[in-house]
Amino acid sequence: MTNEQNQSTFQIPEWVDTVSPSLYTLKAMPQDENVFCRDVDPLAMALKLEANARHKKEEWWVWSLLILPDRMFALISVTPNLSSQMSIANFKRFTDRTLKINWRRGFKEIPIEDQDALEEAAAYVKSRPVERGFCETIENWPYHWTSKDFAG
Repeated sequence: MTNEQNQSTFQIPEWVDTVSPSLYTLKAMPQDENVFCRDVDPLAMALKLEANARHKKEEWWVWSLLILPDRMFALISVTPNLSSQMSIANFKRFTDRTLKINWRRGFKEIPIEDQDALEEAAAYVKSRPVERGFCETIENWPYHWTSKDFAG
């Protein structure tokens, strides 16, 4: 899927247009506890760094990444060279081993079919901290990033 507005700012790899993105939800255990967003040394920043590493290696194209206290939403395209199941499993295994994150088994995947659905999914992700009462506006939530934050 092409995002012309983003293309003017940075280069989207050609393979991104050949795969449909998906919205992934990964949950930590224990559920409903603040696992990722503690004030001191938040795991959220470490998760962002790992997502950024996968983005730079072109394993993922990150459209939007959101970390909430007990879950992560990743709106991403996964390279056609790797199945999405394998890519997410590798991410969870690596972050479990290096960051000691106890992930809940499995993950939720919602395939995104077109540009309108991509924009709708991005709006949904962006709205979660406000809707869950973690902040008044998305600008007040420090753990939300878009493709622009992963460029370069």
